[in-house]
Amino acid sequence: MAFILAWAWSLTARAEWTNVTHNVGGEAWGYAGVCLLKAVPGSSAMIAGVSEAGLWLSDDLGLSWRKLAPQDAEAIGHRPHQIVFDPLDPARFWVSGCYGPSPFMTTNGGRAFQRLGSLTHMDGIGIDFTDPARRTIVVGLHEQARSVHKSADGGRTWEKLAAPLPFQPNGIAFNVLSRSLYAWRSSEKKAGDAILRWDLRDP
Repeated sequence: MAFILAWAWSLTARAEWTNVTHNVGGEAWGYAGVCLLKAVPGSSAMIAGVSEAGLWLSDDLGLSWRKLAPQDAEAIGHRPHQIVFDPLDPARFWVSGCYGPSPFMTTNGGRAFQRLGSLTHMDGIGIDFTDPARRTIVVGLHEQARSVHKSADGGRTWEKLAAPLPFQPNGIAFNVLSRSLYAWRSSEKKAGDAILRWDLRDP
């Protein structure tokens, strides 16, 4: 045990932070800069979301970054907030963001993205992975009281969900097993209504 502890301590002592910002985001960033960092499942690659500059991928431990889908007709230009990977296929993922069109989806690891519907200005996104077709998607719009929207057709159309929230949510979370949607908010002190739940019903 003592040997193991000494070995672990030696690793910690040698560890240090390395600046790997390099070229991420290109020449110019929007307000808030790097908004999101996400590990690609089953890979050493990382995806960084940069305000108004899209998503950037590094597969060399941050030594270099390349913009995803630079040729898309409608580029991701929001402030990225959340990336959700398909647990069965990490090449398929969804990204949400505020201050711009959202959400977007890719099925080829980010070589191209498709905008889903016509919503804008959102925070969190949740996907019902119990459905093999991935048709049910829920999102929470940014800084809006009645902010939760649901799509039952993979994002082609959206409808407002539930009654108006009593607060502007900081984000949402979707539990696929219980089919429950949670909204939460930050507060300066303890609040009695910081987390709310909405149980989805099948159409």
